[in-house]
Amino acid sequence: MDLEVVPHRTTLSRRFKAMPEVLRKLMLEVHEQFVEAKQIEPLVMSADSSLMHANGNVWHSKDMKAGRLPSCGNIDTQAHWGISGQGEWIFGYRLHCLVNAEPKAALPRDIRVYPANVKDSQVLTTELSASLSEDTELLLTDGGYDEQACYDCCDALEISLIAPIKVKDHSPEERRERAKLYQDPEVRAVFALRKTTVEPFQGRLKDLFNLEYLPIKGLANVRALVTLAATAYLLLAWFNHCLGRDLLCLKATMLAIR
Repeated sequence: MDLEVVPHRTTLSRRFKAMPEVLRKLMLEVHEQFVEAKQIEPLVMSADSSLMHANGNVWHSKDMKAGRLPSCGNIDTQAHWGISGQGEWIFGYRLHCLVNAEPKAALPRDIRVYPANVKDSQVLTTELSASLSEDTELLLTDGGYDEQACYDCCDALEISLIAPIKVKDHSPEERRERAKLYQDPEVRAVFALRKTTVEPFQGRLKDLFNLEYLPIKGLANVRALVTLAATAYLLLAWFNHCLGRDLLCLKATMLAIR
């Protein structure tokens, strides 16, 4: 249907910010199509997060706590400080994702974006867990999810949460049993899939769509952009499936259809 007039910029901006909810439903449906096509299995999933640098200048913690904007300006006031897995402090946002743990077909099932200081465990228990398949039996995570709330959430879904776990002299028996499970050689072999699935996915997504340093400001805008990128990632993989190509041959496919 032809538009009689071009929508106003504010209308486009409002609709752009509303995209994530629709796109996440689409991602879940496409991920299920891969399952039905027997390209992937949701038996083992992995959750993780990674940081993205905010657009503009950084807002130093001392100024942030005082509510004082620096004179340099150009600050994304909705971003925050978070520490990466390498111990680097980054001012920006955190991408939380849920991916099936298959090295040659690691695809996003769901994602969420929050300021960098929002904890992994909080996002898993309140949002990502709702997207887990009924067929999922194992969820692989890093130490950021080693919290009782995460274990309780997964136990309620009859899913075994596997995360690096340490015990102390006063640790309860239940925690000791979880530590024994994590140390089991067969479980450790499965746990190694994290490094070849969810972690490379985050790197590929950022590389494909230039998300390491974000081009826009504001949580709603960043959420829309990153969710759109993750959806495009999944659709590119489906296009490869239709062509009989390697699912993760994404960059070549994207360049070919430009």
